[in-house]
Amino acid sequence: MSLMWSRDVLPEPLALSIAKNGPILFKGTVAVENSDRTAIQSGAKGALCRCGASENRPYSDGSHVGVGFEAD
Repeated sequence: MSLMWSRDVLPEPLALSIAKNGPILFKGTVAVENSDRTAIQSGAKGALCRCGASENRPYSDGSHVGVGFEAD
């Protein structure tokens, strides 16, 4: 999986932040691609799982709360 600028829209600044004990949050014009470079999402915001428990990986579904995920 990779985060790339969408080629279909003008780029906006990409902002990434890490939620304490939660996902990586992204905001800005991006396309998320899988390993064969097929786009699996394009849009302006989302949350990527860090805990490994999400049923919707690579995206967060809030499972980090239930499994007690902790990270700096």
